[in-house]
Amino acid sequence: MLRLSSTEWMLQSLQMTKIATQSSLKQSGHVIICGYSRAGQNLARMLEHEGISYFALDLDPDRVAAAAAGESVVFGDAGRRESLLAADLHRAAAVAITYANSPSALRVLHNIHELEQTLPVIVRTVDDSDLGKLIAAGATEVIPEIVEDSLILASHTLVLMGVPMRRVEEARRALQPLAQLFPRRRRRR
Repeated sequence: MLRLSSTEWMLQSLQMTKIATQSSLKQSGHVIICGYSRAGQNLARMLEHEGISYFALDLDPDRVAAAAAGESVVFGDAGRRESLLAADLHRAAAVAITYANSPSALRVLHNIHELEQTLPVIVRTVDDSDLGKLIAAGATEVIPEIVEDSLILASHTLVLMGVPMRRVEEARRALQPLAQLFPRRRRRR
């Protein structure tokens, strides 16, 4: 059983109130971004560009403090049910777990699955080693960095070789699902 001092309880209570207050200002249909490092920030910029609201949770107080005015970013643990509920999980359109930490992502997926079984969740991973676990835990889509990186490298090479961008994007979309079906081979030592 976890016991909190009165000071810790008060700080966590204030944190949840801050999250709930900021998220209640948004309308439904927002994306909850779990992690506001480079991947989370880039996703937020793309969502803003498309006019889609978001709410980001991050555990790095320096990163949260550095977020520009007007950005919906707060200090919060996405692995805690309370944080997800305070971020208005029930009114969200999707969740994106942008950090590559499978054990933490599995905790987030567990909480989301208990609260909103049909909510789409996109998960970032380093490689495809936990792909099955993440899908079984409720991830709608799992994006292994190694697959994305290889497709980006191939795309840039094709463009450099004069292939029209439209054809490069078509090839990339066609290969993306296939690349995830073939796990990388591990080297024998």
